[in-house]
Amino acid sequence: MSPYVAGTNTLPLSIHIICRLPGYDLPQVQTLVLVMLVVAGLGYLVRECRHFWRSVPSAWLVLTSVLDIAIGVILATRGILMTAVSPLTIAAVILTVLIYLLAVDVAKVGIFGALGVR
Repeated sequence: MSPYVAGTNTLPLSIHIICRLPGYDLPQVQTLVLVMLVVAGLGYLVRECRHFWRSVPSAWLVLTSVLDIAIGVILATRGILMTAVSPLTIAAVILTVLIYLLAVDVAKVGIFGALGVR
C-alpha cells in the first residue's frame, strides 16, 4: 500500500501533489521539501501586522535570507548531501512558495483587520 493514501498521511498537500507527479522519486521530493522550507521559513510574515512589505527589514535579515536561499539552492542543484534537482524545478517551487506567502499575507491582514489587531 502506498504511504500517500488519502486520509492516512500527514504530508502537506503541496508535498502530496509533488509525490504524485511523474518523474519524481522520494529523494527528489525530500530535496524539494528542503527548498520549500528554506524559502517559507524566512519569517517576514510574522514580523509585521500589516503587509510585510510595509516595513523594511534590517540589512542583516536581508543578507542572511539571501545567503540562506542561495546555499539551499546550490546544495539542491548540485546534489550536495541530497539528491540533485533541476534548477527549473527549484525555481518553480520557489515561485509557488512566494505566491503562497503573498496569499497568506493578504489573509493575515484581513483577519487582523476583522479582529481589530493592530
